[in-house]
Amino acid sequence: MNTLYTLLSFVQLILLLATAAGGLMAFRSSRRSATIAVQKDTIDALKERVELLEKKQLDLERDNTHLSATIELIQSALRQKGFVVTIDGEMVTVIDPAGQSSSSMRRRPQP
Repeated sequence: MNTLYTLLSFVQLILLLATAAGGLMAFRSSRRSATIAVQKDTIDALKERVELLEKKQLDLERDNTHLSATIELIQSALRQKGFVVTIDGEMVTVIDPAGQSSSSMRRRPQP
């Protein structure tokens, strides 16, 4: 009978250790799964943000192309009337048909 109690105690100890090991493995696995889920959500959000920024960049490039064409059209129309318009960075110089020159710089907004 003593041997039976010893055997049952030994089996109970093995089951306890196996349960503890299984619990630890389940805990680590769930933590790993949670980490992977957070990483996936972060990657998806960043991809979405990159796509949005690429779309915005494309829109800005289209606007820039349109504005450049508009400036060229205005310069051409003024040139036909005898005006010469020179744009150098933020400085715009206009020379009228009489040869009078005027220059303007873009005003920067006050902070």
